[in-house]
Amino acid sequence: MTLMIRDNELAALTRVVHGSGPATIVMAGEFGSGRSSLINAAAEASPVPSRIFRVSSTESTWNYSGLSAFLSIIDDLNDTSFNSLMRFDGGPESAFHLAEDLDTALRETLLPPMSLFIDDADLLDPLSQDVIGYLLRRRSMRNLRTVLATGSLPADGPWSSFPQLPLDPLGVPSLIRLGRSLTSPLAWDAVLETVARVSAGSPMSLKSMLSVVRSEVLHGTAPMSLPLPLGQKLCSLLAAALDEFSPGQMACLRVVSCAGSVPSDIAAAVAGPDAGELDELVHLGTLNRVNDELLFADARLRSAVYHAMPEAEQLRLHGEIAGLCTGRHAHHRPWHESFTSGADGLVEDLVCAARTHVHTGRIQTAIELTERALTLAGDELPTAAFEALTEALIMKCEYALARRLLSVLRGPVGDESLGPTHTRLQALLDFSQFGTVTDQHVDEILALHGRSAPDECALLLATLTSCQLQRWEVRKATRTAERMRAFVGADSLQARVVDSVVALFTEALAGRELPGPAQLHAIGEDIRACFPAEYSWLLISHALALADRHEDARPLLKNLSDQFSHIPSLFTRYARRVTLLNEMRACNFFEVRRLEKLITAGEERGGAAQDLITSAMIAILDNRHDEAKATVRAARRRITPGASRVTTHQLAIVQAKLAMHDRDFAAANRHFAQVRHSSAADGSPHLLRFHDDYIESLVYSGHTDRALEVFGDLTAAYDKAPTAWTEHAIARTRPLLLTGEESLQAFAELVETWQQPGFEYLRARTLFSYANRLTELGRDGEARDTRELAGAIFAELGLDELCAADDQPAPTLLDRLDDKELPVVQLLLKGHKNHVIAHELFVSVRTVELRLTNIYRKAGVKSRFELMRLIEAEATDEDERVG
Repeated sequence: MTLMIRDNELAALTRVVHGSGPATIVMAGEFGSGRSSLINAAAEASPVPSRIFRVSSTESTWNYSGLSAFLSIIDDLNDTSFNSLMRFDGGPESAFHLAEDLDTALRETLLPPMSLFIDDADLLDPLSQDVIGYLLRRRSMRNLRTVLATGSLPADGPWSSFPQLPLDPLGVPSLIRLGRSLTSPLAWDAVLETVARVSAGSPMSLKSMLSVVRSEVLHGTAPMSLPLPLGQKLCSLLAAALDEFSPGQMACLRVVSCAGSVPSDIAAAVAGPDAGELDELVHLGTLNRVNDELLFADARLRSAVYHAMPEAEQLRLHGEIAGLCTGRHAHHRPWHESFTSGADGLVEDLVCAARTHVHTGRIQTAIELTERALTLAGDELPTAAFEALTEALIMKCEYALARRLLSVLRGPVGDESLGPTHTRLQALLDFSQFGTVTDQHVDEILALHGRSAPDECALLLATLTSCQLQRWEVRKATRTAERMRAFVGADSLQARVVDSVVALFTEALAGRELPGPAQLHAIGEDIRACFPAEYSWLLISHALALADRHEDARPLLKNLSDQFSHIPSLFTRYARRVTLLNEMRACNFFEVRRLEKLITAGEERGGAAQDLITSAMIAILDNRHDEAKATVRAARRRITPGASRVTTHQLAIVQAKLAMHDRDFAAANRHFAQVRHSSAADGSPHLLRFHDDYIESLVYSGHTDRALEVFGDLTAAYDKAPTAWTEHAIARTRPLLLTGEESLQAFAELVETWQQPGFEYLRARTLFSYANRLTELGRDGEARDTRELAGAIFAELGLDELCAADDQPAPTLLDRLDDKELPVVQLLLKGHKNHVIAHELFVSVRTVELRLTNIYRKAGVKSRFELMRLIEAEATDEDERVG
């Protein structure tokens, strides 16, 4: 938003860093004027290496500390040692002599072009300001483009002679900070939604909307209340609009302005003789009628009407409306009573009403209620009520609001004070939004609250078990279930339910037979007795999908799909993903494509890594390989150290399939070998299903001995736990390991065997392998006919031919990094230094340096700044190509 308003100022800064303006420019603006946002944007636009130097006020009394940092940045960018030239004797002329020495040294060295941004330059110690001002004014470094950001600009001093760019206060960064404060944690989202609705992309409208918020609110010293108090600019802007309404219309507008929405019948009753004007206001578009409730079409107008009333009139209307909020409208009463009543339990009533609005999808109204509750509660928050509201937000997939509210509940104290319910919600939120399981504080929570809240601790562990099972981490889930039994007893229903679900996933992931329908039904009934009913359908259908009992899973999932409008959004998303998994493993690709579009429609591009990997798999099936590669790159950026092993395996498999498409079998073999090595303990090969492709890649690259080893893995797994997939994989790859006519005969027999319905995909894949073998033996005509037949089968399945494209873009740097180098680059892109990266990855600094050296060699660069520019350029090129 800052950049939308500051487009002229940003253009001025961009001209400087592109070398078409003055060498140095000073940007002056008070706190909240958007200086930092503009600096970040200008740095991104710099065509040469750049660095942002943010000054700390604690160093303002340290002589030459700012100059030392300034020179260190120059040295870091250019591999020089100007910082070592700093010599001063402490006399009155010391700063001048030091500046002269540095000026001489800098002029003698030819430096490449660079950009430097100094934020809060007025906080530099005075001696550093003098020396840096001298060097910049003398143009000691002719290729240096500099932007200095200050809170104020005196008429005299070291910066006064440089070109100036003044900024008016907007308060956007402080609004963002307000959204993270304890006084008003949800305000930022509320303001964003209101601003987005009323500004319609107009910078002036957006600027006037921000002027609504009082300065003490902007700086976080007061809580925000809704409707927003008006600023002078907006008052004058809307005064003319209010004058156009008749007295009767204004009376109706006053009633509706008292809440985010007011039921139509209540608004009519309170408006009295003027109630007929309500329909006219709806006809004019001033008010909207949604679900038989009235609300303002323009939130600014609501604020203007409400705050134009005297306080006594506001209280009178709130009281009348509250008295009429009974029966089906009872959930509106707490909001109005919060202005007229000081009754005990008022804050809890507000939070409960907010939860009701979340369930019905009125998120903006729920935000207002929550803001009001936080304002009235102060430091005495009703924790249980807020935790219930947070869970409702998670179930509605309102992740940002839920995360904000959890941060309020956490407060300024340490994690050891958190209860098991809070930790459970945090784990559920992380899993729902990112597919990760965070359990690093569970031991402390259990030790502190195990005796006082055993049931809550057991529910926490049950939630962790469910999340771990959905990530296919059976061993972790088994250990977590064992810990849960210590709180509820091994014979309790909860323990038996969790044990039965863990056993289901264990058998499914190991490729063994699951219980029959009657026993599964009994397990489902037990799950319903302890947890939400949807869990019984979802967990059992997930296990059935993994066990390849696709026909048994479909009725359970259909029961859910028939009730999507009645179940929480979180379960809806989960059900669709389980359905997608089931149909993908059943090779029902028409349904797979439909489900994938349904899941991704309307969702933010770049979701959890697992979702991106699934999208990449489907793109490969559809022969959309450019899109698949872009999606894989996005997934790699989202996989952090400590991610699910299954997720990293699936990503490696997708990369291997893409390499096979490009006929880069050496790269494919590396990815497959990595998965084979690290997944050896994960159970049956049917879980990841890559062995047949690995064998194919090895055969095509001439590594028949290794192909026989992988084939041995398949046959051993089948002997241990026979599954339909391993049987088909063995049958499909055996002809590849034969030679000559014996191979052709085996292919021909297999193609004839797989002609019944349900084997179309396997038959088409086999035909392609058959065609490749015919080509190797010089039988080009038969190979062409066989390949055409395979393509026709794929077309009937809704897929394109799985053949190599002729003109594929060269792999990017991220594609060429291995799994040890990629995390280093990911942390590097976040701005971390080598010692921080080493700490995050649990390696030595020397190891990080060695990995960076290898990365620089692969990229053909010499510094981390060149590396970051290269990655940014490749990402831009990829976006343009895919777009």
